[in-house]
Amino acid sequence: MKNSKANTKGQKKGAKRTGNAKQRVIRTGKGLFYGDVLSSTFFSRYKFTVVLVIGMLMLYITYKYECQTHMETIAKLEKELTIVKSESIREQSTYKSRTRESAMQHRIDSLNLALRPQDKPPYKIKY
Repeated sequence: MKNSKANTKGQKKGAKRTGNAKQRVIRTGKGLFYGDVLSSTFFSRYKFTVVLVIGMLMLYITYKYECQTHMETIAKLEKELTIVKSESIREQSTYKSRTRESAMQHRIDSLNLALRPQDKPPYKIKY
């Protein structure tokens, strides 16, 4: 008989525990809905933690904003760098072509060949 009483007591205790858990969940849901969870007692108990969490959130937002602005600046500078590089290559090729032409002209003049560059572009003869 003791065994049957022990089983019924164990079952009753288990039933009460699940009932209490359900009531806690319901109370927590109502507490969230009615604002009981974030009451003044919550803030007075956890004021250091709340301040720490808010501070960390503010730091996160600040660093994220800084990173975004720096990334935009980097992208703008990279675009500008590619433009400057292409202009540099173009100027360099123009300079090299002019120096080659002037060097050839000096050599022709030094040999007294009486040659000069054409004024008109060459044309093809069709046959």
